[in-house]
Amino acid sequence: MTQLQPERSAGLQELREVLQGPVRRLFLATFINALGNGLTLTLFVVYLTQVRHIPVARATLLLSWMAVVGMAAAPVVGTLTDKFGPRRVLMVCSVGMAAAVFSYGRILTLRDAVIACTAVAVAGSGLWGPNTTMLAACAPAHLRQRAFGLSFMLLNLGIGVGGLIGTTIVDTARPESFELLYRLDALSFTGILLIQLTLKGYGGPSPKSPQAGDDRRGWAEVLRDRTLLRYLASALLLMVCGYGSIDVGLSYFATTEIGLPVNRLGVVLFVNTAAIVIAQLSVLRRIEGRSRTRLLAAVGLLWALSWVVNGLAVIPGTTGALVLLCLGQVFFALGETVWAPVAPAIVNDLAADDLRGRYNAAQSLLWTLAGTLSPMLAGVFLQRGAGLPWVGSLVIGCLLATGLFLGLRRRVSAHVDGRPASRT
Repeated sequence: MTQLQPERSAGLQELREVLQGPVRRLFLATFINALGNGLTLTLFVVYLTQVRHIPVARATLLLSWMAVVGMAAAPVVGTLTDKFGPRRVLMVCSVGMAAAVFSYGRILTLRDAVIACTAVAVAGSGLWGPNTTMLAACAPAHLRQRAFGLSFMLLNLGIGVGGLIGTTIVDTARPESFELLYRLDALSFTGILLIQLTLKGYGGPSPKSPQAGDDRRGWAEVLRDRTLLRYLASALLLMVCGYGSIDVGLSYFATTEIGLPVNRLGVVLFVNTAAIVIAQLSVLRRIEGRSRTRLLAAVGLLWALSWVVNGLAVIPGTTGALVLLCLGQVFFALGETVWAPVAPAIVNDLAADDLRGRYNAAQSLLWTLAGTLSPMLAGVFLQRGAGLPWVGSLVIGCLLATGLFLGLRRRVSAHVDGRPASRT
């Protein structure tokens, strides 16, 4: 008990250091929006296939299409973020997302789904990168990694609570239950808009670099950063086999290959959230001053272990399967608590101030690329009932990403790697 009290006090002190000025409002916007997203996040493929009766192959292709659209929009968003500032971009895209998500509930045909998904992809491309840029601008440089981790904790808390609520409401025999959730999700985007309205004076255009002398520093400068490109390639592989596949395929794998009832999915998601909320502060303290590339390699090992446990869930009955899926989410969540603060910290320490929007847009491209490749990979395996081979491919991918991050350590400076210069 005497050891727990100092640790709890240290955690509260860390919170107080980060929760200053505009950062508090950014965290509140993150939580409100995450609560709405959590209502529907794991249910979209189930909604399309079991409620709107769109074949699974076409449903996963729709997700790939969304990623392609988002990938095309992300560079434009990065440029606009540097030119006009992340605040303005976030406000416009929040309005667009509210309208686009609302249209999800009105999907009746494949054509409706294509239109709605395209709108969500365009508007959604202006959320992640500008929000990361906004947080990086508002948090002191020495607290950025911690701020990213705490924001991620709140994001997952909102998603987990929303997921638990959402799966208790939905019924595949009642389309109106899904329509209600999408209306609530759309409403949550007004949280971002309203809070950004209170942040006038923050999140303005990026300052001009003294190296530039004119406006020619842009995407060409970003693409000449070989360290960034190597990081992006390593991170993409891990995200395809991690976030992308969890978001796209796990719910379908659990309900079809394992036979888990759809209303149990919220329990699995909530376990993930609980593990993140419980572990995040402790993880943040333990990773300070450690090699970020080695930490990301450890994420690959944790996510590989998570998929192994998920695969074992095919063997027992529903009760045992639920336990294994929850355990798999615990391992995945531990990896997330490392990934969330470390990955954006690397990118923002690599970025010059006048290119920060573009660097974060490049990182946001990982989400869209993972969203392109993961549904295609899942569709190839899952529409043939090859759930275990799909899981096996993800384990191999996570292990390969681990090796790539270990190799990257030799190519980054001690500052970018988050370690003292004296440590090799």
